[in-house]
Formats: sequence, structure tokens, C-alpha cells
Amino acid sequence: MRIIHCSDIHLDSAMKANLPADKARIRRGEIFAAFSGMLDFAERNSVDAVIIAGDLFDSPKVSIKTKRSTEDAIRAHGGIDFFVLTGNHDKSPSLFDAGDAPQNFKPLYKDGGWTRYDLGGVVICGIRRAVYDSLILNAHDINIAVMHGEASNYNKDDSSETVLLPKLKDKYIDYLALGHFHGFFKAPLDRRGTYCYSGCLEGRGFDESGAKGFVLLDIDTADKKIVSRFVPFSKRLLTEVTVDISEASSMYAVEKSVDEALKDIAPSGLVKVVLTGRYDGGLHKDLKRLSDALNGRFFFCKVKDESKLAVKTADYLRDISLKGEFVRLVLADKILSDDDKADIIDCGLKALQNASAYLK
Repeated sequence: MRIIHCSDIHLDSAMKANLPADKARIRRGEIFAAFSGMLDFAERNSVDAVIIAGDLFDSPKVSIKTKRSTEDAIRAHGGIDFFVLTGNHDKSPSLFDAGDAPQNFKPLYKDGGWTRYDLGGVVICGIRRAVYDSLILNAHDINIAVMHGEASNYNKDDSSETVLLPKLKDKYIDYLALGHFHGFFKAPLDRRGTYCYSGCLEGRGFDESGAKGFVLLDIDTADKKIVSRFVPFSKRLLTEVTVDISEASSMYAVEKSVDEALKDIAPSGLVKVVLTGRYDGGLHKDLKRLSDALNGRFFFCKVKDESKLAVKTADYLRDISLKGEFVRLVLADKILSDDDKADIIDCGLKALQNASAYLK
């Protein structure tokens, strides 16, 4: 038997936190295409079931178009069973009207307790808000539990977004399919089983960098073994790169440093460049030029400037100007730390520079 474990697909996500409207529209389409493509992969590779461990949608309110397209995709793959749990985003069931669900749609959020399906020795059970004591499994079955939340090894306050791993140990779980964390992660649950986050199919923000995809489970019902492997599946990768511009004496040098840092990243990617370090006052940064060039090279690029001006105190001690007076005033302060002084001077000199350019 073969099963796909996926989660956090977030269909209908606005995608506007980082992207302009035209790129956000493209990415929304690509997220649905990833979901649809995964189902085609399942059909080509004789997958028997797909487990969606929460957050198929980005919110409980789903557009009619996305809802119908998702329903059509599930109906079109009638030979595959879909075991669907809701998450913290799509908290209420959003798929199929009452009595309209196809036979291959198997919700895991019924009745408030554990929902259980027996596939002939392979048991799939899921719950939205954990009631650990009510989970009773047979040691002779291959048992897959499905939950959505933050895995914790500590018995902190129970909530719908926490999965308390100690309470799931020694319950004959072979594979705990989790959703909520958007990166792939797998670790032992106890002597028998493992717990695993599949991660999302497509990254939506720069906190979701790296390979994205799903987990493919090969289940040997005779030997009662599960072999799992992560399948990278995303169309685009999101990458955040830090570039130290401390040694750059010109904008040309900054651009060359950025080019070197990005040389191995595919043009189809989404990139966030973070400039760091302390630069010389003679460097005049043109971040718009840098951003425009990179957005012509990659699908999308965001530039964030966290670099700071390297203030050389000696240059201002005898400088008869507004800049000199401002720097001396800040440096004379007895309360501020050196880092705070540097930050204030950096902001102040930038403001004075901008004001000077405006007056010209």
C-alpha cells in the first residue's frame, strides 16, 4: 500500500504579504497547480490514499471557484481515498455540501472525537482537538494517526494547536502524520513509531525557505513496516541570503557581492536579500536600482537593508556643520550604549542626506 502525507497547502491564500498583485495571482495559481500535480503523481505511482493533515485551505471562507476546483480534483481521482483533517486556518469543514461528498472523501473531523478508518490492517485515525485517552489502537494493526499542531515533548497547557507527544507514546502508533509546521521534519515518537511533518507544497513567505513537497509512505502489510521518504515537489524555492557590505566602497561593489551570493539560485526562485555590516560614509546605496535588477533576474526579489553606517568619531570632532554638531551631541550622551549611538547617528545622517538632496 502507498500513501501520501501532505499538509498546509493553504489554497486561496492571498499571497500579498510579500508579493505585488500580479505575482501574488501567479503564485495562487501555482499553489493549486502543485496540489493538482501531486494528485496526478499519486495516480501515476499507484498511490492508494492521500492524507491531508490540516490547512488544505487558508481560511474557513473559501472562494466558490477554489472550492469547486478542489472538489473536482478529488472526484477526478476516484481510485484514491482522501483522508482530510482541518487545521488552525481552515477550522471548519469547507468541502462538499451535506450528502454530496464522493465515496473517496474521508473526513477526519467528525463528531469531535477520533475518526477511524480501517483499510484492512492499516488503520488511519485523526482528530482536530486531541483527546489522548480515547485513542485505543490494536498492536497487530499498522496504525497511522493524523493531527495538526505544534509538537511538544512537554506537558504544557493543552490546546487545539499543541500535540503533546508524551501522551501519544506506547499507543501502538507506527506513523504520526502532522501538519502545522511548514518544513519537513521526522523523528522517533517511541520505540515503535515516528512522527513527521510533511511541510507545505509551496512556500508562501521567506520564513518558509528550502525544499517543499510531501511524504510518500510505502507500507508492507505483510512485514508490518512503513518506509517513508520526502518528495520535493515545489515549482519555486524561496531563499533568504545575507550579504555583508562592510568592505564595499561603491554601489558597484555591493552589486557584485550580491551577485556572488546569488550565483547558485535558479531564476525561477523567490529571493530575499538582506544587506548587513557597517559601511563607509562614502558609499551611496541605490537600493531601487539593486531591487529592479534582481527582479529582472528572478521571479521575485525583495531587498532589505539592515546595514549601518560606520561612524568614525575623528571625522566629526572638528567638523563645523550640522552633521558634525549632530554627531558630537549624540556621542556626548552618557546614557546611550555605543550600539544605540551608532543607530541614532546612522538614522540622523540618512535624514540629513535626504533633506539635502531634496533641497537641491
